[in-house]
Amino acid sequence: MKLPNLIIAGAPKAGSSSLFHWLAAHPEVYGAPCKETFYFIDRDSSLLRPEANYNLHGIEKYEAFFPNCPEDIKIVLEATPHYIYQQTALDFFAECETQPHVVFLLRKPAKRVFSSFSFVQNNLARLDSNLTFEQVTDLLLDETGELVKKLNYPPNDFFYEWLNTQLPNNCYYNFIAPWAERFPLSKIHIILFEDMVSNPQATLIKLAQNIGIDADFYQEFYFEKRTQTLAIKNRFTHKLLLKLAPLLGTSQIRGLLKSFYFKFNTTPPEPAGTESLKRLENYFRPHNQKLAEAFKLDLSPWK
Repeated sequence: MKLPNLIIAGAPKAGSSSLFHWLAAHPEVYGAPCKETFYFIDRDSSLLRPEANYNLHGIEKYEAFFPNCPEDIKIVLEATPHYIYQQTALDFFAECETQPHVVFLLRKPAKRVFSSFSFVQNNLARLDSNLTFEQVTDLLLDETGELVKKLNYPPNDFFYEWLNTQLPNNCYYNFIAPWAERFPLSKIHIILFEDMVSNPQATLIKLAQNIGIDADFYQEFYFEKRTQTLAIKNRFTHKLLLKLAPLLGTSQIRGLLKSFYFKFNTTPPEPAGTESLKRLENYFRPHNQKLAEAFKLDLSPWK
């Protein structure tokens, strides 16, 4: 099979859906129909999908994610932003005979924690609807661990798994450095979410030039946003739709229901409290500095 030679490997909730669709629209790019394959997830991860995983099936089942991929296409694209945290993904792609280009799309850590909180609480409906971001910030920054002990969630509740990843997973240097040790820097592309949002055209033109496809394609391109976080008005209706969605596939009916649903059952999410963001920014500041120095990044959009 023709392996992907362009991977969007991170980070979740940092604009990877938009970037993937903008790249996949290019005539020299074939994007996997299933944007996130999750194929190279670590064996011990809760994200592992037993029906299709490299550790369980080798490379054979990976080909199914790229049906009808033209042999002469210049770029084959896959985007699983959780790969940034996966040793399996790093080992596999680093050991490929021809290493792919790897894109890391990074968002200001404090804002990304809030985005993750809003998305998991609203879009996925997997966090207590009464939980506030201020409470989450207190829990994250409580070094004693006493606040967590006061929670009355079941011991195996998803909340604990989510909470325990929010600080370490946003210390990006710790995860990108191992990739940089095994890939030439010409194959590592770090893009700031904030830069992409403020000027998507310049971002895509630069990336296109770096990966060797026609950058002029993006001169007149319409940059449509994808996967925005929304606040849910009625959680029962939302959970029902989440259960029905897989049954509707990609049908026209699903599209109509989705449009109707977003119009009547969603609103923009409440903004994060300024004080909570400042506290998180103070925590992440030394980690951001380490990232900037190691990869010569201008992180002024994060200030």
